[in-house]
Amino acid sequence: MVNTKGELYLTNIKRSCPGASPLINYLKWDSKVEKAVQYVFNRDQVALKGGLTGGYIDRKISRLELQRTIEQLRATLNNLELKNDTLKQGINQRQLNALQTTMEQKNESLDAELGSELISPLSFEDNKTKLEHQINNNYRKKREQINMGLERMQVENARILTDELQRELDILNDKLSEHEEQIDIHDKVVTTIDKELRTKQKELEQVRTSDKDFDEKVNEEKRNVDKYEIRLRQAQMKKKALDQFLQYSDERDKLATRKDEIDEAHRDFDSDQVNSQSQSGSMAVDDFTGVGIKVSFNGKANEMRDMQQLSGSQKSLVALLLIFSIEKCDSAPFYLFDKIDQPLDLH
Repeated sequence: MVNTKGELYLTNIKRSCPGASPLINYLKWDSKVEKAVQYVFNRDQVALKGGLTGGYIDRKISRLELQRTIEQLRATLNNLELKNDTLKQGINQRQLNALQTTMEQKNESLDAELGSELISPLSFEDNKTKLEHQINNNYRKKREQINMGLERMQVENARILTDELQRELDILNDKLSEHEEQIDIHDKVVTTIDKELRTKQKELEQVRTSDKDFDEKVNEEKRNVDKYEIRLRQAQMKKKALDQFLQYSDERDKLATRKDEIDEAHRDFDSDQVNSQSQSGSMAVDDFTGVGIKVSFNGKANEMRDMQQLSGSQKSLVALLLIFSIEKCDSAPFYLFDKIDQPLDLH
């Protein structure tokens, strides 16, 4: 464990040495210590929660990657089995070639011995029979030795190859077990995520329902606001009408009061006239019948004309001038005109 302060730089050896390979590929061990050797030489010893931190990468393998890895491991196992069969065939062929070469050499040696002179009291036939018997015995022994050696070599090679294949198969099985465990873990994670997704979808549906209810409430409030605006405009119109009514009522009261004052003044004036007539019999006053209008359009006072003497356009002009005069003297809140341009009509 590293307890000192400072920085530690770790470099992948494959980057500095492209031809590097794991040390475990060059080791041989007993099957009893398989797990111990795999634990020491076949995995990293840097942990996230240990004393040495930094550079730790938590690689999460997906299900597709695990499936591809399993297929690659199976393909590797098939290739190893094919190599095993090829090696066995190659070993058998080499041994047969060596045996054939040895037999040819032995035959050549025996042919040389047969060709040499034989110093023996035996006859030629006896020597021939003896040599043939010797050759057969030597051939049989040599063949048995070669067969035994071949069998031993085959057994030894098969055992070595079987051990290597068994180790590789155990490694592949361990990796396959680890990948299957990771697949199970990922399946559980996927199941959990599916449950969470269903829960979120239900919550989303609830939110959408709530949004729909909220939209309906908003639309209802908008309709209520429109109704309130209509009522407000009506209330404003009613208030305006009420204000106008109050204003007109006030004006009416004022006009009524003024009319009473004028009537009272008129009565006073009539009583004064009666008193004057009673005191002086020679004074004669015509009754008041209304207001007459006489106008002159050339500015001469001796050429004043009555309304009956005016043309249609002159009558309309006089009517407008009378209205403007009344407005200037005593303005009214409103005016009601009817047929003010009647004198302009042809009929």
